[in-house]
Amino acid sequence: MLYGAGPGHPFVSIAHNYQLQPTSGWSPLRLHLTFTIAACLFSPIGEEIFYRGFLQKVLEDRHGARRATLLEAALFAIVHLCHHGIVLSAAGPVLQGASAALWVGQMFLLALGFAWLRRASGSLLPAIVAHAAFNAAMNAWIFARLWPQA
Repeated sequence: MLYGAGPGHPFVSIAHNYQLQPTSGWSPLRLHLTFTIAACLFSPIGEEIFYRGFLQKVLEDRHGARRATLLEAALFAIVHLCHHGIVLSAAGPVLQGASAALWVGQMFLLALGFAWLRRASGSLLPAIVAHAAFNAAMNAWIFARLWPQA
């Protein structure tokens, strides 16, 4: 609701990026499974090991737990501008202003939630599962609502 239904909506821009992939002739189910399995395995495992595992520890050693969590969450959020917020145009990269700021804010809060899960459980597993669940829900929305139906 915050974004409307146009290209300023992160799920619309992510769906557009999916549609740019060389997948002609694939069924919607095959596309959905391909993108969702990758989004639920590689991103959550790799990102949680890096951000809430490695980076959190390195930053805690230098800045303490609270500041480290804020820094790693901010970095996580900014990196996710590659999914929505920065688009390539004929003139080069363009920042989508308010839409990008909302997306970064949401990713920051999501990262804080993942960090809380890791800290509360003492394990990366709950953060990995929550991250995978977010990605699965996002892809379900994209393929149910935004993907051209065959």
